[in-house]
Amino acid sequence: MLKVKIELQGEGDRWRVKETTVTYDDEGIQQLGPINQVMAYEEAVKKAKRWTMLMIREKQRKETEDDILWEWGPALPPRHILKL
Repeated sequence: MLKVKIELQGEGDRWRVKETTVTYDDEGIQQLGPINQVMAYEEAVKKAKRWTMLMIREKQRKETEDDILWEWGPALPPRHILKL
């Protein structure tokens, strides 16, 4: 099982991805660097998800977006995060 934690930094409509951590089957960990582009909160989460999926494919993994346990923070009041 893959677990992905996306750390965001910002406020209002100015957010960036600070760091993304991918945990592979509770064994290996991969840290993905920041995405220094300033964007809306939802767009930052989607961009981090896209980047993560590319890295997972590079490791020849077959998981889909629905197979992954996604976690991101800080969490804002509930809004719908669109799928890729």
